[in-house]
Amino acid sequence: ARAGRSPPPRPPTPGGVPPTKPSDFFATHPVFRLEEFAEAHRADNPKSTQAILQYHLRKGQLIRVRRGVYARELGVDPCLIGSRLASDAVLAYDGALAFHALQTAEGDISYLTVERPPRLRFADVTYRPVVPTKAVRNLPDWGGEIRQSHLQGQALRVTSPERTLVDLLDRLDLSEGGCDLWDAFRRCDLEPARMVDYAARLKNRLTAGRLGYFLEHRGAHDSLLRRLEKLAPRSPCYFDKRARQHRDAFFRRWNLVVPFELWTYVRESEAAPRDLLARILRPARPSP
Repeated sequence: ARAGRSPPPRPPTPGGVPPTKPSDFFATHPVFRLEEFAEAHRADNPKSTQAILQYHLRKGQLIRVRRGVYARELGVDPCLIGSRLASDAVLAYDGALAFHALQTAEGDISYLTVERPPRLRFADVTYRPVVPTKAVRNLPDWGGEIRQSHLQGQALRVTSPERTLVDLLDRLDLSEGGCDLWDAFRRCDLEPARMVDYAARLKNRLTAGRLGYFLEHRGAHDSLLRRLEKLAPRSPCYFDKRARQHRDAFFRRWNLVVPFELWTYVRESEAAPRDLLARILRPARPSP
């Protein structure tokens, strides 16, 4: 351009909307995927998109989380990172617990995806991809109870509290244990009918029995409990084989052998304030 004259404006996109400036995009996207930036930047040449990202990476204004995923800084909310690690990512299990503020995101963040990316360790958090269970994998929204939500202005998908807790009863290995799950049940305002509907879609008798045990102690309507009885194990099963003790209790209605620590915790929690229970029953977490 000649001296004293402004450079010509950038050409509009086919839809008439000018391309987003990279700095504006980064300001509103703490974590993003390459295709998100490319769509907002609307560069005709993909190489120019990569060149812009490489420039900001060299300047220290971006961090590469993994190939095709970028963050503004290390201290980004782990839930946002988990929501961008696959194009179909849905925060679930412990990741959804953290999003719904039912558990802190201190250890693992799990997310549903069928893309099968590898696990990722980033900023002291392990991000774990989980393929939806076979019973719901081919259903719309992988069985339902998936919400569109927002965090720091960015859209993401996350399982509802109802589905999250049933999923964790289905995969105890992705939880911190039965007592922590019971606490999450007690803290959350849940709709038991939706939980029972989703549990029926999972087609797992042990999961239905575990849910029945919890909902019975939450005072769920007997019609829902009778429905779960039909879905529960037909022969005795351990609630959690990893926590077997000689003082475990058998609950005939659900054909469940419940760990001593869990059933005493549930029993006492019905009669004591939660903060008192936390001091008396729950073991202290070791200092980091």
